[in-house]
Amino acid sequence: SARSELAQCKQQYREVEQKLQKIGRIAAQFEELSGQLRLKSHERDLLKERLEQTSHYKDIEELRKTKEDLNMQQDIVDKFSGKEKDLLKKCSEIEAKMRNFKVEQEKELK
Repeated sequence: SARSELAQCKQQYREVEQKLQKIGRIAAQFEELSGQLRLKSHERDLLKERLEQTSHYKDIEELRKTKEDLNMQQDIVDKFSGKEKDLLKKCSEIEAKMRNFKVEQEKELK
């Protein structure tokens, strides 16, 4: 009957209204939380900026850069110390050949 259909439609209407109200509350909470997130993110950025300006932070950065430089210098020293050993070995070989040559030359002159 028309009355039962009308009652059913009114019930559906109330249910839809309740769902819309719930969605509205959720949307308001979302907006509130989004605003809080933006505010906290901004505060975090400001704190990070302040931290980067402190002498302690600058000292840590300088220490990090110094360590990097030291590692690079150590790599260079290691590289050249290997070459130095090779050159010293070659020098010793040449000196030995020179002594041998001198000894052989003196033998031939006798």
